[in-house]
Amino acid sequence: MARGSVSRSGYRKVPVAVLPVLALLVAGCGVGRGRLSELVTPGGDPAAALARWQSFPAGADPRPLVLVSSGVSGPSSGFATGTGQAPLVASALDLAVPLPAAPATAGGYPVVPAERAVARLRAAVPLDASTNTPLRIVSAALAQADFGTDRGRRRLPAWRFGLDLVREPVWVLAVDAPVLWSHRPDRAYDPGFPATVLPDGRTVSYDFLGAPDDSGSCGVRYSAGATESPSAVVIEVRGVDQGEPLPPGAVSAACPPGVRRTVTVRLAAPLGGRVLLTADGAPVMVTAAN
Repeated sequence: MARGSVSRSGYRKVPVAVLPVLALLVAGCGVGRGRLSELVTPGGDPAAALARWQSFPAGADPRPLVLVSSGVSGPSSGFATGTGQAPLVASALDLAVPLPAAPATAGGYPVVPAERAVARLRAAVPLDASTNTPLRIVSAALAQADFGTDRGRRRLPAWRFGLDLVREPVWVLAVDAPVLWSHRPDRAYDPGFPATVLPDGRTVSYDFLGAPDDSGSCGVRYSAGATESPSAVVIEVRGVDQGEPLPPGAVSAACPPGVRRTVTVRLAAPLGGRVLLTADGAPVMVTAAN
């Protein structure tokens, strides 16, 4: 198959946009709506998603790392205050300690210098001059931390930065291209659940947040297919209402919040080193069935 060409299996539909669905289902008290399957919002164009990943070297050994989460992790607690926790928003992020020199490699990976890690951290921390609360980096050390990749959680070299006024450290991934594949893993669209590849290498079990599986007004039946290329696979999910639609102005609290649902897709070829994607091109974590 020519590079960038696609083969098709299953349905030509767009997948579940998980976070918009969650927001509507959970925050929808008092919101009128019709059929629940209408909340299964299109997430993008599968062909365009594959095009963005057409240069990914799926057959490379070693295969590049693909993040499914941000390369900046923590702190989960925000500011340490006398009454609890406050959001981590600062007017500035200043360096108050000398940065240590970095080794060329760690754990078999080339290491990003601490200065570049600080730049990544500054880009990730929300800055708001009106807060009048500057943050200072008061410690820095090279260690390891867990990051989500499209082939599971990986313990990788990371810079650990301590911040004044903050209880927990911040971890910044210390690995860069070409070992790390360049894309934007920390956008708002996040499938939330890992997919599972069965032992045949071609059957994928895909979990997502959706409507319940029942025959009432809240129920939706889901089916799935895939769009494939030599470098990536897009999972596509469609929903069909099982009951009568709720009338206009109905209170959405009549239906439960989003529930975990599962669809199974059989690919035209083994997944192998290809990236599993949502329709907007976001990589999904894939694990092997036990």
